[in-house]
Amino acid sequence: MIKHIIAITVMCFAIAVSFPLYGQQPKENTLGNLWPKVEEKYPGVGVKNSAVEAAKLNERAVKSGMLPQLKAQAQTTYGTYEGSAGAFFPQPGFFNVSGSGNSLNGSNMAANSFGSATIEWELFSFGRLRKENEAANALSGKSMSEKDAYLLNLKKLLSERYISLLYNDAKLNWSETNVQRLDDIRKTTSGLSASA
Repeated sequence: MIKHIIAITVMCFAIAVSFPLYGQQPKENTLGNLWPKVEEKYPGVGVKNSAVEAAKLNERAVKSGMLPQLKAQAQTTYGTYEGSAGAFFPQPGFFNVSGSGNSLNGSNMAANSFGSATIEWELFSFGRLRKENEAANALSGKSMSEKDAYLLNLKKLLSERYISLLYNDAKLNWSETNVQRLDDIRKTTSGLSASA
């Protein structure tokens, strides 16, 4: 008995799986289907996305400006005729050319090799960096809000056009049925007039 119940259950399950069930299929053009297409292909959305990305990059640049700046260089200066090697303070981008007018050993070539590193960090900026950071955050938030408002306006326009399309489609269907009804009335009256 149990084998029969299991066999019937398996057979019912196989039949249910073999016949796919179709519910009401959604229409091809619904707001849910149209909105991703509009968001993907509308050029204004790409512009707003680019503005948001630019604001985020600006925010990162302002934040990195608050960090200490480290500059390093390795440089070899060229030798000068009648030069003498000596101590100097290297600056980034400057060449040291030192020479002396009273050389006792005759002419010699002097060249210097050096490496330098400088760290710049503004200790007293009186809140300027913090205010720049706040302004960059506000600009980023503004661009996000503008993008959201733009998308909302697009959704509104799409919804209005979709509702107008549905209204006109319903009106067209009603007109077609009315034309069919009037055609039936014409056929009936022409038949009645021919028989009379």
